[in-house]
Parts: sequence; C-alpha cells; structure tokens
Amino acid sequence: MGLLEQVYAIAPEMVLTAGIVVLLFADFLISNKKKYILSIIAFLFYAGALIVLINSTMTGNTYLFSNQIHIDGMGNFFRCILILTGLITIIYSYNNPEMKEIMAGEFQVLLMGTILGGIWMGISSNMVMIYLALEFVSILSYIMTGIRVRNAKASEGAIKYVLFGAVSSGIMLFGLSYLYGLSGSLELSKLGVYFQQAQLEGKIFFILMLVLVFGGISYKLAVIPFHSWCPDVYEGAATPITTFFSVGPKIAGFALLIRFFNEIFPVNISQPQLSNIFFIIAIVSAITMSIGNLAALWQNNIKRLLAYSSIAHAGYILAGIPAYSQIGNHAILYYLMVYLIMNVGAFLVAMVVGGDEDLNAFDGLAYKSSKGAFWASIMTIYLFSLIGLPPLAGFFGKFYIFSALIDKNLYWLVIVGIINTVISLYYYARILKAMFFNTPNSEQQMFSPIHYQVLGVVLMILTVLFGIYPQMILSMWNN
Repeated sequence: MGLLEQVYAIAPEMVLTAGIVVLLFADFLISNKKKYILSIIAFLFYAGALIVLINSTMTGNTYLFSNQIHIDGMGNFFRCILILTGLITIIYSYNNPEMKEIMAGEFQVLLMGTILGGIWMGISSNMVMIYLALEFVSILSYIMTGIRVRNAKASEGAIKYVLFGAVSSGIMLFGLSYLYGLSGSLELSKLGVYFQQAQLEGKIFFILMLVLVFGGISYKLAVIPFHSWCPDVYEGAATPITTFFSVGPKIAGFALLIRFFNEIFPVNISQPQLSNIFFIIAIVSAITMSIGNLAALWQNNIKRLLAYSSIAHAGYILAGIPAYSQIGNHAILYYLMVYLIMNVGAFLVAMVVGGDEDLNAFDGLAYKSSKGAFWASIMTIYLFSLIGLPPLAGFFGKFYIFSALIDKNLYWLVIVGIINTVISLYYYARILKAMFFNTPNSEQQMFSPIHYQVLGVVLMILTVLFGIYPQMILSMWNN
C-alpha cells in the first residue's frame, strides 16, 4: 500500500489534527465576545471527521506505517464512538455557566487533542505508539482537570490524577520494556509469536509483564486499585469536563485493552496458558464493581455518586475481557456505546439541576415546574438503564456481558455481577426518591437551555431504541 493510500486511511485523524491547528489560530483572532464561534468550528471538524470515517473505503484488517497502526472493524467502531463523544461534549459544554471561567480556545484544543489521542490508543499495534497515545491522553486530561486554577477542588483532583497517572504509567512502561526485551520486537503481533515459542519459565515471566501492562491501562479505566483518583477528579472538574472524563478516557482505555490482547492472542486461537492472567482480570472486575457500588451507597454529592457508579460500570465492562471471545468483545463494544448514552444523559440532568451538587438539589424535581417534570422523567429512563432494567439499553449491555461469561463457564463472576446490580438499585433509587417523593426546593433554579433539552430527548430515545433494537449497534463493526 502506497504512502498516499495510508495517509488517506487515517483521514479522520488528519481532520482532527487540522482542527486543532485551526482552533489554535482562531483563538487568537476571535474577540472574547465571539468565543462561541470556537465551539462551532470544533463541531464542524468533529462532524467532518465523522463523515470522512463513514465514507471511508478502508475495510477488513489493514496494517499501516510499518505495522504501527491497525485499521479494522473494531478500530473503526472506536474511532466513531470517540468522535461522537467529542460532538456530544461540544453540545453540553456550550454556554455552560461552569465553563465561563475556562478559556474557550484552550478547552476546545485540549478536548480535541484528547479525542485524537484516544483514537490512536484504539488503533495502535506498536508498543511505542501505544505508550505515546496513552501519555498524550493522560497529560491533556491532567490539564483539563486543573484548568480552573482558582478552584481548590480542581487543583486537588488534578494533583491526585497526576500522581496516580505517573505511577501507573511507570508500571506500564516497565512491563512494555521487558516485553520488548523478551520478544525483540515492538509489534504486538510478534509478542504472540514469542509466547508460542517460549518455554514454561519464559511464559510465566511474559504473563507477569502483561499483568504490569494491564495495571498501567487500569488507571484510565478507573478500576481497582487505580480508582482512588476518580471521585476527586470528577468532583473537582467542571461538570461538562467530568461528564467527558466519565466516558471518553474509559472508551479509549477499553479500546487499548481489547486491542492489546487481541493483537497478541487472537480470540480464534486457543491459549490455555492465559487462564492465569484472565483469572486475575476477573478478580479485578469483581472487586471493582463491588467497591464502586458499595462506596456509592454513602454518597450525597451527585458527582461523586456518579463517579463511583462509573467505577462499578467499568467493572461490569471489564468482565467481558476474561470471556476472551468474539462474543465477549462485541459485548464490551455494545456496553461502551450504551454507557456513553445513558451516563452522559445522567450527567446532563445533573448539570441542569445544578445547585451545590448535593443530592438534595433533586428534591421534588418532578413537581417544581413542567421543565422539572420533563427532566425527572428523562432521568428516570437513564437511571433504569444504568440499573439494567429491561427493555432499556443498559439491560442488554449487562445481558451480553453475562452471556459471554456463561459461555466460558464463569458463573461465579455472573453471580457477582447480578448481586452488584441489586446493590446498585439502592443508590439509584435514592435519586428517584428525591425527585418524586421529597418536598420541592423552591429556591433552586435550573439551567435548562433548549440545546440541553434536545440533547436530553435524543439520548433518551437512543437509550430506549438501542434496548429494543440492539442490532443497530451490533451491526456497526465487521468482526
């Protein structure tokens, strides 16, 4: 394949790169009163990248730039969902009161850069590319967390994010360096060849290094033990940025995790020696969903509650990795798409309600006004989906994950997942109780612009639609 063809294959990434450059220059040229134009420019570049991706003729399994990039159906799916994440973020951050103290140009550049780095995480098949993409996303995320320099909670969250990120990055780099030393290659596919040829002692050490790499990726997923930064970062960052953190980096992290294991060990090849590492991941998944749900029971701050909820959902999604099958991979992809929709929807209502971010802000929301009833009804759909009640999209997300686990006889992990689903009923029901049974707080004002209402309706419809017709998502990739 020629150089021009390879460049054309990454045209969506080129569009986003051009968007970053344009936003940097536009920020200097546009006056402060017209900074809203930057949001329009960013939206157009996201839309352009998505159109280029949809019209792309690159199908099948194609390796580019000396096997550093792998374009396939799964990669295209992650490219699509991350660009959609950028589009949605532009909409719910537009004209938000919490964003007024943040420089619009800086935010747009950081956001688009993070989306671009996340895409590279999902399509890289070279260890150096993987590390660079992960660090690119991490550094920009640190800056976005602490961009409100006068906010003490934002600064605290940013410091914790940096410290956890530095430790996990070092662990991952240590593992990658030894994998390179063992195999003599930076290509992930060559690692699988080494594993097949290595003796028992070499395989044990190899698997140990894979565990270290998994530890490095874990902090992006906010799974145990790299989860402690999550609630503080979510509480400290501006709510639109928190909403993005709850989905964007997680999607990129799971894209990297699936890519990493699939490149080394294709799911159609039996690898009985991998039972140890997948058992470790299964244990991490079980502990993550349990701690996330149990910690959420005691939260009164809505952002911290949703942060622990996101940790629990990361545990559910991670359970698809030990299934180690095409069914498990597809279950993860489906869950990530519906999680994007329902979690953004829940945070959207939290932004509308506003207040001091306390759960009491939801008191009597259904009876405050017609808009209050509208948002309470929409929030109910999102919460039912997050719980996993049929026929909503969240139910089928868990159903497909559990089905993949049952197919691999991992019944104990299914039982843990079901128990945790029951536990989650309590803290989600607290929000429902506040909205429909508590006395309304008449002093609380809502921030409910028309574009929030439209986005809320669209996300609610998709939550229902993807539950009734899950094939709409399942047919989005080719393998």
